[in-house]
Amino acid sequence: MSLLSLPLSYSANAQTRTYIVGAEQLDYYPHFDFDRSEDKGFAWQVLQQFAARHDIQFNYISLPPKRLQLELDKGTIDFAYPDNPRWQHHDIQVRQNKIFSQGLALGIYGTMVRQENLGQSVEQFNKLAFPIGFTPVKWQQLFKQYNIKTIETYDAAGAILAVARGRADGADIEYNVAAYLGSVSPDNLRLQLNPDLPFSAVNFSLSTFAHPELIEQLDQFLIENQELINNLKARYQLQQSIEPRDYVKAK
Repeated sequence: MSLLSLPLSYSANAQTRTYIVGAEQLDYYPHFDFDRSEDKGFAWQVLQQFAARHDIQFNYISLPPKRLQLELDKGTIDFAYPDNPRWQHHDIQVRQNKIFSQGLALGIYGTMVRQENLGQSVEQFNKLAFPIGFTPVKWQQLFKQYNIKTIETYDAAGAILAVARGRADGADIEYNVAAYLGSVSPDNLRLQLNPDLPFSAVNFSLSTFAHPELIEQLDQFLIENQELINNLKARYQLQQSIEPRDYVKAK
């Protein structure tokens, strides 16, 4: 089904309001993967629980990150996920009155390296891998200062694979995504978060221009249902804080 064929407010039940949530077209499980046919991850579970409590329905559509923001700006989708006011969307002119929810979850971004390279300093670092469309903000000033090369990969799994094959010294990817990829991989290579290299954390929020009232209701839902949210985070093994030397297996 094409994006334009999705109505903004259609429902068989006249009392049920229906909205379109646009999501980044990424396999970011356990955070989210809206292209999955069944379990689409933690964020999907939270939004479904919220929708059920408020007698609304969300239809989900996956879009490339740049197009996601363009469609939100045009109003062809009602919400975008994930989003954050700190993110810069290059080459996209968007309005300034965007409304953001509280964070549904925390994205933890670190530099994952092979175990033998743990403790490697930035002076010894030569090449960084990261998924295309992402900006490794904490690395930006270091690229030119230390002549560090970059490899953009199709997805997080590709960034991990670049490190596994020795094509990159490290991968700047979300920690929980890396942990999940390790858990489903038959390989035995162990990557670790290098505490001596750039690290950051950012909230994954729902954004909108058209429906600030629903953002307000979602914020209240998140506050009032902390036990539910924590149980879902435990179900998806979603860590929101980590020890510097936690490790994952790499694909």
